[in-house]
Amino acid sequence: MTVRTVIPDLSTVEFERRQTKFRAALDRAGIDCALVHSPAAICYFTGFETVSTASYACLFFSTARGPELLIWDLELAGAQRTSRLREIATYPTGADPAGVTREALSRHARTPGRIAIELEATAVAPRVYRALIEGLDSRSVVDAGPLLADVRRVKSNEEIACFRSAAGMTDLAMMAAAAAAGPGVRDNDMAAAAVHAMTAAGSEYSCLPPIVSAGEHSGVAHSTFKNLVLASGDAVVVEVGACVRRYCAPLMRTVAVGALSPAMRDLHAHAVDVLAQVLDHLRVGRTADEVARAAWTRMPRDCPDLVFHGVFAYAVGCGFPPSWADGTARVRLGNQQPIEAGMVLHLPVAFRRPSMGGVSVSETVVVTEKGVEALGTTAREVLAR
Repeated sequence: MTVRTVIPDLSTVEFERRQTKFRAALDRAGIDCALVHSPAAICYFTGFETVSTASYACLFFSTARGPELLIWDLELAGAQRTSRLREIATYPTGADPAGVTREALSRHARTPGRIAIELEATAVAPRVYRALIEGLDSRSVVDAGPLLADVRRVKSNEEIACFRSAAGMTDLAMMAAAAAAGPGVRDNDMAAAAVHAMTAAGSEYSCLPPIVSAGEHSGVAHSTFKNLVLASGDAVVVEVGACVRRYCAPLMRTVAVGALSPAMRDLHAHAVDVLAQVLDHLRVGRTADEVARAAWTRMPRDCPDLVFHGVFAYAVGCGFPPSWADGTARVRLGNQQPIEAGMVLHLPVAFRRPSMGGVSVSETVVVTEKGVEALGTTAREVLAR
């Protein structure tokens, strides 16, 4: 069955709320202007989307005037169609990004002044960043990253609605991938089935390709389909995440081609147990460290070659390739960040043993005042084929 869903755009009120909240944060911090470069943050505040995220773009966000978007002139029609901004400036092919940014900045910030720039924005080449900083004269520069995270961390009702829609499409993709599995089938066939199912259901392009890691490759982190032929007894680690309005709802499951070995079944049971522990302890007011410590008590023993990343949950949000994580929260040891209602988190439990393979299970959840709500419906047991 194919489910086709028409998803409304985010409202103008939603974008105004975000902009107002960020402007207030800048004002409290005594910042004259923020330069926002990451495609996800630009989209979050304006709605602007493009697949050409490597093209230089900068959103000027000042306390003195409305936001202004600076983009390559080829992107103008897309910005006019997708963004909610009145002020859009362009630069021609071959222009110096740092130079056009400094020129536009003169309309937004006094000299000397206090400027916030994302210090971890991978969309800005080091050469451009260095030239930009050197050209700021006597203006002081602070990191805009923490301010952006504070604004984006708790999701609105409209954002959560996007996640809900995406999660339903993700469930369809996961079941399609599992249904395509079998001895003699390629891992590519499973990936193709997942992409077709969620795209037909209404998903936009995802922030990550489908992860389909079969057999020995299931024990290798961040590996995916490679035209490998499945064999009986293979475990297949599958991770997919449909996308609605740039909000992805990821899901991980283990698909078995035939029967798994007793050792792999035991490893999967441990993964399900750890996930349940995280779900039980993820509560408003607790710290990320407290949740992680509880989860570590259920980790498998006597597995010296076990590979696990140590992150029991991370925040997802408005995103573009190569990541659906928005960087606003992470559940790991040592992180004293409090859990808040309205967070949307992906809880990935993937156990890999390079000597024999890997298993995975996860949920995308909304944190509520009463606990957590899993957005997907796919059963957590091994999906046998």
